[in-house]
Amino acid sequence: KGAYVLHMLRSVVGERKFWAYLKKFVGEYSYRKAGVRDFSKLGLRLYGRELVGFFRQWVYAVGAYDVAIKQVIFTKRNQEYAVSIKLANLGLLNIPGRVDLKIVAGSQTYTDTVTLKGLSTMVHKTLPVPPERIEVNYQGDILEINRNNNYYLNKYLHKQK
Repeated sequence: KGAYVLHMLRSVVGERKFWAYLKKFVGEYSYRKAGVRDFSKLGLRLYGRELVGFFRQWVYAVGAYDVAIKQVIFTKRNQEYAVSIKLANLGLLNIPGRVDLKIVAGSQTYTDTVTLKGLSTMVHKTLPVPPERIEVNYQGDILEINRNNNYYLNKYLHKQK
């Protein structure tokens, strides 16, 4: 979890501030005992209240993440398919703001980064053919205990093949 927390912290404060933060931490705590609380306190001192919620959830909270594809609806409109995908956070912790989505439709693969708002988000796409497979968090950027609900397989299309 530690490496993932550092990765997420870098995305929250930005690349330049992140490396300055690490340099400051090493400078202040070289040859001394240091722990998570020392690291958190330094972050709050450097970047203020914006990191309180981050440390509360990512360092001190207990729970798991669970991004899920809850529903997929697609309808044919003229020569295209309107696709609606409901993504949900079923876990006990708030998902970081963005999650990767991949849609395979025919010979094309469409990728997108979706912003999660609250517990669920609807994604709407227009495709030339119906989706065969949809995956959320397909690169494993969010550490999840349950990945079984990250996939949608269009069983009707696969039966026809």
